[in-house]
Amino acid sequence: MIKRIFIIFVIIGLFQDCADPEMNLNISSISTESNFKRFDSAFFNLDTANFVANLAKLKNHYPLFFLSGETERFWKFQRLDGRQNLLYKTSKEEFEPFSNFQNALNIGMKRFYAAFPTHKKIEFYSYISNLDFSSPAFFNDSLNTCFMATDLYLGSKKEFYAFLPEYISFERQKAFFIRDALGSIVSTKIEVPNPESILLEDMIYFGKLLFVLEKLMPAAPEWTIIKYPKDKFNFCLENEKHIWAYFVENKVLYSTKARDKKRFIETAPFTKFGMKFDNQSPGRIGQWLGWQIVKRYMSKNPNKSIEDLLMEKNPQTILNSSSYRPE
Repeated sequence: MIKRIFIIFVIIGLFQDCADPEMNLNISSISTESNFKRFDSAFFNLDTANFVANLAKLKNHYPLFFLSGETERFWKFQRLDGRQNLLYKTSKEEFEPFSNFQNALNIGMKRFYAAFPTHKKIEFYSYISNLDFSSPAFFNDSLNTCFMATDLYLGSKKEFYAFLPEYISFERQKAFFIRDALGSIVSTKIEVPNPESILLEDMIYFGKLLFVLEKLMPAAPEWTIIKYPKDKFNFCLENEKHIWAYFVENKVLYSTKARDKKRFIETAPFTKFGMKFDNQSPGRIGQWLGWQIVKRYMSKNPNKSIEDLLMEKNPQTILNSSSYRPE
């Protein structure tokens, strides 16, 4: 019970609107409301006694889930499938009360619309993916719609994720549900580096993403934004000067080697510095470092908006202007 109360507190706290003069994200004038349309709930509560007629009604309410033309037999199998029903039952228990997530989404999206005032209203759906780990959070830009798989956020210790390495199952927490929804959208606003880019460009790409998420979730603990365990996050804070020194002294900022991007950008249990403290470090440390550079850049340029930041394409300009030199 105590753990459940704590998680609810965290979720609400992540999205409380607080003063943010640096970005001036005033949501008082934002009238757009955001909420999840619950396909998961509607489908797994569908009465099977008159399945064909009830499925037809569901198609009218959730047409996006029926675009590929699967048969009624297919959908009845999904409705009666034991594992998927268990996943829905577990998600219903874990996400109770779902109104907390609806409120968190609404506040986060109001800040998004304040940052990107020309963006049209985005639709959101929750569903059961049957453990499709390829896309826990998926934003379809052409449909302007975000799909969130509730069965992929049931808690890192759930038996459904037992086969996953611990550093991957860690991300299967409901505390990251709204963060990932917003992240899937924000990522489409940032130009993706090409495979031949220097490491610094990848670092700044993720730095921009994490910075914007930080501004959409101003009360969020920073470890939830980058999705690090607290001890791994604290390692970064305590060793920031040494991490930066390693990147500079080993000249990896301008590396185009795939090996270096794998070491410093991709998801991993820890970063391979080749030092005795490697196991204490988190993976993706290049993303974290890029975030610190972008934060320093924006603090040095207080008149720049989020859109101004994303329009700056030159990572070297951001690094130089940031005067980033941790002490």
